[in-house]
Amino acid sequence: MYRYEFSEHAQAQLIKLPYEVLDDLVDAIMQACIDPWNFQRRDDEPLDRHHAHRSVKFSDDRGTLWFLVRDGEGLLWVTAVEWLG
Repeated sequence: MYRYEFSEHAQAQLIKLPYEVLDDLVDAIMQACIDPWNFQRRDDEPLDRHHAHRSVKFSDDRGTLWFLVRDGEGLLWVTAVEWLG
């Protein structure tokens, strides 16, 4: 299981999320920590494990959590949290 950390940019976005969606966000993070390679890569990335930028949707696809997989560190580095509400 991977651990996770939020970048400063993601932290600033996180505090703007509606309180009601935080449980959904936590669930998405926990799912990604189990096996982050199963989640959506960017459309312009090759299909190999060397390209580690991934995303997971939450709250009925109204939110997206973007993260980098740092395999050697066992870390998900959360780079952005988007909310379309």
